[in-house]
Amino acid sequence: MINPRLYNPHVPLNNVYSSQTPSSYLILNDFLERTVMTSLISESKSITEDDYDRNSDGEFDNHKHSNLKRGVRDITKMPAVMRMVCQYFNSDSFMSWLRDVTGNPDLVPDNNYHGGGYHHTLPGGHLEVHKDFSYHEGMDMWRKVNLLIYLNDSWKPNQGGELEIWDSRLKVKHVEVDPIWNRAVIFDVDGTPHGHPVKTKVDRRSLAFYYYDKNPVSDKTTRAHWREGDKLV
Repeated sequence: MINPRLYNPHVPLNNVYSSQTPSSYLILNDFLERTVMTSLISESKSITEDDYDRNSDGEFDNHKHSNLKRGVRDITKMPAVMRMVCQYFNSDSFMSWLRDVTGNPDLVPDNNYHGGGYHHTLPGGHLEVHKDFSYHEGMDMWRKVNLLIYLNDSWKPNQGGELEIWDSRLKVKHVEVDPIWNRAVIFDVDGTPHGHPVKTKVDRRSLAFYYYDKNPVSDKTTRAHWREGDKLV
């Protein structure tokens, strides 16, 4: 399902990944086979407000750090191709590839897609720069790698919603990524604050997958910590 050129043994993706700063990351274009991506985009536009996750009060999780963001993490509620794609990114064959690329032989997927799955930020929405939770209590594991895949087929520059990756002290923005069609971003979670703080002017759609292992990191957190000024709170 991944574009076959990404398996080219002459392209040492693991070396590219490990050499980046402030921590390891990769930006890959044409990530999925185009027929799959075309189906994903079509399906994503068919998902309605009634399909999105809600909290225990029956409301969407809007707050000052994240607003107008919607999501579906239950793959049984997703259209057929999207459900298949989500299963693929937790499969043995993909995990073998991801472990090789990231240099982490102990990575495992989250079959409940906690916090992940399909994401949709409506026009005017944003996601403040934040540091992800580091510990998944249900899995008793530590979050290590994020995979984001963008489903935006008509994205144009300066529409807001660009992914930003910062250094751990929030002093330097190391990379800004336009969330264009069929682009994937893979990055190491620890010490890598990120978000899309500039309000998007158009619908921003993506798939998100998070991967774990049993090796602890120094800072054990079970929630996101958000940027306020020059600090994470």
